[in-house]
Amino acid sequence: MNAKQIKNIIVFLLSTGIITILATTITTLNKTNTWFENLQHTCVTLSLLLIVSISSLIIGTVIGYIFNIPKTNPERSSKEKFQQNRNLEKVSDWLMKMLVGIGLTQFNNIVNELFKISEYVAGSLTTLADKAEPFLVMGLLIYFLLSGFIVGYLYTNFRLIEITNASQS
Repeated sequence: MNAKQIKNIIVFLLSTGIITILATTITTLNKTNTWFENLQHTCVTLSLLLIVSISSLIIGTVIGYIFNIPKTNPERSSKEKFQQNRNLEKVSDWLMKMLVGIGLTQFNNIVNELFKISEYVAGSLTTLADKAEPFLVMGLLIYFLLSGFIVGYLYTNFRLIEITNASQS
């Protein structure tokens, strides 16, 4: 995977998320309101959805970055001192063992907490489609969290190693 492919993946993930936010904002307009009320409502909805999405994206990016910080390898030449980190493979193996061992007993609690966050944020949106909003907010939270993880992981995996190796030479 080269830098252009990584850039395309990042652009796709972010543009898909932004289109979803804009579509969600547009669908929450009320045709009986005046244009000023609709404008005010649109600004509030868009701002709230952007805050939720950007914060999820940042958290996911930091987690993806942490999973893939380059390791130093003393056996390599001084020009290529850093190598890819394989912690995600180790964590994946460990996590599967833990999930099977625990039997997914806490999964219901996680879903309930995500739904509480979604309902709280959706309660701040002042629209009539109140039944669908918690699911939209939860979808945005999960989408941007996973997108941020992918962005942070890919950037660290393919770009940061090049930068650190170049700075060492």
